[in-house]
Amino acid sequence: MASNNLADSYVYVLFRADGTPFYVGAGRKSRWADHEKHARYGLGPDVARLNIIREMTKAGFKSIPKVKIAEGLTHQEARVREMALIAVIGRHPNGPLTNQTPGGDGYRDQPAELRAKTIARNRARVWTPEARAKAAEGSRGKKQTPESLAKRVATRRERGWWSPEERIKMSDAFRARMLGKPKSPEHIAKMSAARKGKSLPKLSEEHKAAIGNAHRGKVYSAETRAKISASRLKLFASLKNDVAAS
Repeated sequence: MASNNLADSYVYVLFRADGTPFYVGAGRKSRWADHEKHARYGLGPDVARLNIIREMTKAGFKSIPKVKIAEGLTHQEARVREMALIAVIGRHPNGPLTNQTPGGDGYRDQPAELRAKTIARNRARVWTPEARAKAAEGSRGKKQTPESLAKRVATRRERGWWSPEERIKMSDAFRARMLGKPKSPEHIAKMSAARKGKSLPKLSEEHKAAIGNAHRGKVYSAETRAKISASRLKLFASLKNDVAAS
């Protein structure tokens, strides 16, 4: 998070196709250019703002008309000017702006009720296959510069790395997702008894040939074989511990 004393913030305005302002914001870096992405992927609680951007995009606008009203401001100065500009122009129904608040706030500073609605709306959002494909295509092939990676590391360190408790929770969640719920010895015994006397399904000759051809000719290096072996041993040990602890 940026320091409130850094003079790297600005205030900006987004305009409709007819030149009418519809949003006033304050931010840093590429904040004022993020709105098109939010509209494309359905991010954010401001439906009216996103709908305006979508309609303009359909009409042929490659980017939304926007202007920086003031630059070189501290975070607090930008908030104050944002609030003043919103008050002068006016929010719906008293003006053309779609801003949901009088300004001077961010997501972290939103009222608890509005923040709860935003969280619920984002959790209920379902990504369509088309939206997922667009998001993947937009990120595919992009390589981050050393500067960008360094900034991400610095930001993460400023926010704090995962605590040991959080890492354990993440590890447990990942293991449960990949391996499923650990089975009790009784459950394993029932599964074994149910399988006894049953033959495996017969594969066709074409299926057998396809399986054989898929692996034929593959030569793994010594390092790869060692990694596979270590991974399997670790997995089996983990499963054994889960069963013993259940």
